[in-house]
Amino acid sequence: RVLVVVFTAFIIEHNGTTNYGPTRPDRSNLGLNPEACRSIWVNELIQQITHANHQQSQGIAQVHSAITELDRMTQQNAALVEESASAAASLSDQAQQLSSNVDRFKFG
Repeated sequence: RVLVVVFTAFIIEHNGTTNYGPTRPDRSNLGLNPEACRSIWVNELIQQITHANHQQSQGIAQVHSAITELDRMTQQNAALVEESASAAASLSDQAQQLSSNVDRFKFG
């Protein structure tokens, strides 16, 4: 709806005074009346908006894909951090056991 309001305001503001209106040379030579020229102009604008909308949709899809990939990588990194923490805790336990075993062999 916002696009329609902006589009309508643009048409009202320019009231056929742009290069896309009835004064455009390539259209005036066709013998079209001002309403037909405006209709062609509106159609061109709609096509441009449709094209821009398509490009925007593709851009949004690419951003979504990138965010999905970042999320996957973040989850993978979190799993690796958990594995590393577990391995570090296990290594710490083993070091304590080794230290305890070495203490038995100390000669005083």
